[in-house]
Amino acid sequence: LKQTKTYLAVGKSALKYPIAAKLDTTANLTSPENGADLIIITHKKFLSSAQRLAQYRASHNGLRVQVVDVEDIYDEFNFGLLNPQAIKDFLKYAFSHWQAPAPSYLLLFGDASWDFKKNMTSSIKENFVPSYGNPVSDNWFVCFDGPEDFLPEMFVGRIPVETEEEAEIVVDKIIAYENTPSDAWKKNILFITGGFNKAEQTTFINQSNFLIDHFVTPPPASCKALKIHKTTEGYIEGEKKNDILKAIDNGTLWVNFVGHAGSRTWDLMFNHPDIEELTNQNKYPFVTSMTCHTARFANPEITSFGEHFLTAENKGAIAFWGTSGWGYVFQDDVLLRNLFPSVLVDTVQILSEATTLAKIKLWEDWGSHIINVSTIRQYILLGDPITDIALPDKPDLALGPQDATFTPIAPAEADSSVTIKIKVHNWGLATTDSIRIDIFDQKDNQQMVPISNTLVLPPLGLVDSLSINWRIANQAGQHTIRVLLDPNNEIEEADESNNSQDFPAYVYSSRITVSRPFEFQLVPPHDLNLQVNNPTVISKDVPPALFQFEIDTTDAFNSPLFLSSPSIPEGKIVTRWKVPDLLDTTTYFWRCRTIKGSDFGKWVTSSFTTQSDGSEIIWTQKHPKQFVHNNFDRAQFSSHGGQIQARHFILQVESAGYNDGNFARILVNSQPVLEQHRGHNLVVIDPHTGQILATRTFDTYRSPDEANAMADFINGFDDGTYVLIGIKDEGSRNMTEAAYQALESIGSKLCRQVGFRDSWAIIGIKGPPFGSVKEQLTPSNQGAAVVQDTLINYPQHGSITSCSIGPANAWRFVTWSEDLSAPRTNISLDVLGFNKSSAQWDTLLKNLTNSINENLSSVSAQIYPLIKLRANLTDDDGLHTPILRNWSVSYEPVADLAISPKVVTLSADTVMEGGEIQVTAQVYNVGMATADSVWVRFLYDHPDSGKIAFAPDQLLL
Repeated sequence: LKQTKTYLAVGKSALKYPIAAKLDTTANLTSPENGADLIIITHKKFLSSAQRLAQYRASHNGLRVQVVDVEDIYDEFNFGLLNPQAIKDFLKYAFSHWQAPAPSYLLLFGDASWDFKKNMTSSIKENFVPSYGNPVSDNWFVCFDGPEDFLPEMFVGRIPVETEEEAEIVVDKIIAYENTPSDAWKKNILFITGGFNKAEQTTFINQSNFLIDHFVTPPPASCKALKIHKTTEGYIEGEKKNDILKAIDNGTLWVNFVGHAGSRTWDLMFNHPDIEELTNQNKYPFVTSMTCHTARFANPEITSFGEHFLTAENKGAIAFWGTSGWGYVFQDDVLLRNLFPSVLVDTVQILSEATTLAKIKLWEDWGSHIINVSTIRQYILLGDPITDIALPDKPDLALGPQDATFTPIAPAEADSSVTIKIKVHNWGLATTDSIRIDIFDQKDNQQMVPISNTLVLPPLGLVDSLSINWRIANQAGQHTIRVLLDPNNEIEEADESNNSQDFPAYVYSSRITVSRPFEFQLVPPHDLNLQVNNPTVISKDVPPALFQFEIDTTDAFNSPLFLSSPSIPEGKIVTRWKVPDLLDTTTYFWRCRTIKGSDFGKWVTSSFTTQSDGSEIIWTQKHPKQFVHNNFDRAQFSSHGGQIQARHFILQVESAGYNDGNFARILVNSQPVLEQHRGHNLVVIDPHTGQILATRTFDTYRSPDEANAMADFINGFDDGTYVLIGIKDEGSRNMTEAAYQALESIGSKLCRQVGFRDSWAIIGIKGPPFGSVKEQLTPSNQGAAVVQDTLINYPQHGSITSCSIGPANAWRFVTWSEDLSAPRTNISLDVLGFNKSSAQWDTLLKNLTNSINENLSSVSAQIYPLIKLRANLTDDDGLHTPILRNWSVSYEPVADLAISPKVVTLSADTVMEGGEIQVTAQVYNVGMATADSVWVRFLYDHPDSGKIAFAPDQLLL
């Protein structure tokens, strides 16, 4: 041996052998047929959750997604051995060789540990999907231009879960976050600043204020900035903790922290365990933690702050951007000054894109200094790289239930007008144009009517308001004020569904209103009380009034059956008069008014019908004066009943021979319809529609052929057709037998007597008896012949819609009386229901024809407390009409609970803050049904917060 060598000798038992071997099934990761926009690298433990997220991204975002088991990467790129370099080699290969376009996004789905061999006894974390280095860098995986490259070719994020449960939690949060409806919290951005001393605190506050002033509150984002600043020097455990919890729980789009930190705390203001105290389900913020170590997800000993924020169930954050190493005040500030405008101004809303662009801009502006490079490598996005921040990229105008206030709070008719203040929100980007606003009023479930012309609000960023005066004279009752934003959809929005809001409002009556019998009620003729609701009196100081009632069988109140009450004192809630026994099966009209000294109030009028046979009918319309309250569409109510509205066509034919004026005029509703010529001038009219079918002139003076042509023309029409004829100049010469027979077929008995230059006019009808039509013959030199008649026909369809019926606890049946004696006529009924949830009238039942008893029990009174009847009147030939004589509804009535200032007492008029006051109230039922139990709620009106309960709800049995 020429040199010294060392040899190691071992026994056979010292050799190491593989623990196990398994057959590798290739994943074909190098196949050029592969393609993806998003690559998810995960551990087999999390494959199910990763695949669920992949399916969501494919359907929700339209992405090509490949889920890859990290073990398959080791097998195909490093002989089955764990090595982060294998992951980088795979990604570089996929980026260069997979189907175009190349992958853009990388999600590392699983936690990592830089001490995966657990060399330290304190290491407890598993290395499911490794990272690189220490401090670790996920950015390193997607830098493909050599060992010194630090600028990524792909956008990367990591979900650092350790268990299948955590994996499901995070995927659930991602899907829920991206599908939450519009809300105000998405315009809140929370700025938390720390600092050991006043100088540091001032620096961090100034950095935050710069972002707020330049990017957060101005358009286009126009967000609301929330600020929580550390103010004490040194470190105080939990300073501002409760403020942070409250702000995040209330909902905030983005939380930005600037200050000192460690792996599990922000300046001791908010610590690792505090995350579990959050209750911000479905209001998950994006967190940017511009400080040290808070994203140290690969620490083998502990769970980092960022990990906990992301994996906390039903709380925490949707994504967390922080560093796995050190944070630097200058570089962190540069990152934020790039990130905020990227998201809020340029609307780069995919989190991995926005954060990566911020890092690249740091390099572009400040170069490759080691601190800049470290910052770029170590800032890590914990979360799905595809997640969009929840701020809409378009305007989102919105109204909420608390966004209208009424002044006075309890308006009465005597106030004449109410000021309505409307608050309008924008939960998205600022509008560039002004906003049109329509405001409508719906009284007692009737038709919506505009309160004013369209209003205009200037371009809106966050919130604005406007006020309008609403006139309420003679408008007592329940109202729904509907506000519509951008009614013509001139502004493209992220969500159009929140542009409308209904606000309930009640206008108290300064007058009396009908209580019982209600309008069109069917009641027994004996032991009847007429009852009115008293005027609503806000002040107890108003003296009571006297009431006068009158009742009669005519609405003129002048028949021999007229009755009048004595002056009746006002009751607490209602005032009533017991009337003498009335006639049975009779419609009565009644009215009531107040008397205050020499002042007489206005009459309030109603009607009802008597019936003593114990019928279940509650509501009925029989009298013609009752039907006038309904809505008629091509229909009318006559003394016979409801019918299709008749159309009248006034027909006139004028004829003058040569010596009597020499003209022929045929007019329909006073309008000439024919250009006249010598001979027979004809107009043919369809009797079903009144439409002119044809106009012709036949110069029978010139040729017999003209007379025969006229005969053929007339014979070509069906029986019932109207044929109007007038002679101009001369019409007797060259007439033929065929012509005479044709004229006789339309009812003429004088046509054969027409002499030279006589005047002759007829309004004929094909097929009637001889001589039964309007016809006149005037000899020459004795003047013109003129005939008139009226063609009456009907549209084929008409309808009558009742006023609203109810409210009801249950619907029973509907019945009606009809006359279908005219041929080819019919009546069917539709039932419309007022949906109390949507405030719309829905068609519930159609084409009911059982006039004796149509069952209504399938209609839910809980959903549809009010109904309307619509009678569809049809006439196939247009010559007749069906008759609706009356209609009735049976239903179970509701209770009518009532209260007024007269029956509410307070133990004191004023009370000191913190003191107690006793409220006593009497609740009345003035309706037709018993209320089993009643909940009573006590509220007061707060000038800022609206109605607030000041005592527990009370149940009255």
